[in-house]
Amino acid sequence: MRHVEQALAGIYALQPEHKAGLDLVGVDVERLGHLLWNGYAAKAGAALCAMRPVAKQAIRLNGKRLGPAVRRFLYRCQDLSPYLTNNDSALIDYGSRYRAGRAISTSRAEGLVDELANARMAKGRRMRWSPRGAHCVATVRAAVLDGRLGGSMPTRFAA
Repeated sequence: MRHVEQALAGIYALQPEHKAGLDLVGVDVERLGHLLWNGYAAKAGAALCAMRPVAKQAIRLNGKRLGPAVRRFLYRCQDLSPYLTNNDSALIDYGSRYRAGRAISTSRAEGLVDELANARMAKGRRMRWSPRGAHCVATVRAAVLDGRLGGSMPTRFAA
C-alpha cells in the first residue's frame, strides 16, 4: 500500500498541469487504505482496477513528461492486486480489532522475543539456548505480559 502512495506522490512532485483526474485517484488511494484497514480485500482490488484508467488519462492530459511516473504508479497498483487476491483470507481486519480494544500490533511481543533471543544466543556467552527453547521462553514471557498466564507469582519474576 505504501508503494502506491509513494508512486502517487511522485506524480504530484512533477507538478502536473491537469490535476483533476489525479485528485480522484488520490481519493481512491485513501479509500484503498481504509478498505485494507477494515479487511475488504475484494473491494480494495476493485478500487485498484478503477484507478488505472483515470491514471492513464493523466498521461494524455499532461503529456509524456508524466509518463514514467504514472507507469510506476500503475506498476505498483498491478503489483498490489495479486497480493490482495492471494492473501484475501489472511488479511486482518484492524478496524474491528481497534474498535474492540484489541491489540493491532505485535511489536511488543516481537521486541521481547528479539531481546531474549539476542541475550541467550549471543556468541560470547557460554550457555546458549536452542531455537526451540528460546521460543518456549518467549511464549511464556509473552503470555505473562499480556495476562494470559496469571497466578500468584509477581510478573517481574516470571520467565
